[in-house]
Formats: sequence, structure tokens, C-alpha cells
Amino acid sequence: MASLVDLSKEAALLGTIIGTFVATVIACLANVYVILPFYGNLYRWPMEEIITMTKSANPYVNSVARLVIIGIARLISLKMASLACWLRCL
Repeated sequence: MASLVDLSKEAALLGTIIGTFVATVIACLANVYVILPFYGNLYRWPMEEIITMTKSANPYVNSVARLVIIGIARLISLKMASLACWLRCL
């Protein structure tokens, strides 16, 4: 009898991939519109200065979008994937 929830390995893998992607997109949007502006206002740093500081460490960063994609999205993806693997081992 088929159940409403398919608990196969393929479904678990697909759920992990989709969940990691969705969490990364939400975290990137939160960084662009909430977190980076919050810290910019808190420390009285204009966004251009944050980009310049980041550019000194990584010359490929020249905008907020690139900062989030290069500096933040890959780390969030790695974190979410490792968390999913860790939860799978439980």
C-alpha cells in the first residue's frame, strides 16, 4: 500500500537539496535587505566601505550582490548541506 509520504532515499536526497537551496536563497535575501544594512547602521559604515574592505580580501567582490554570492551563499550552502548530512546520520 502506497503511503502519502514516500520515505525513500531518493525523496530524502531531493528534500535535502531543495531545503538547502531554499534556505540559501532566504539567507541571501536576509543578508542583502536586513543583516548587512543593520550592521552598516550599527557601526556607521556605508555599504561602499564594507564592499571596499571585502574587496581587499577578495578582488572579485565589487557589489553587494557579489558579496552575498561569493562570501555568504557558498558558506550557507555548505552549512546547510553539512547539517542535513549530520541529521541523516542520527
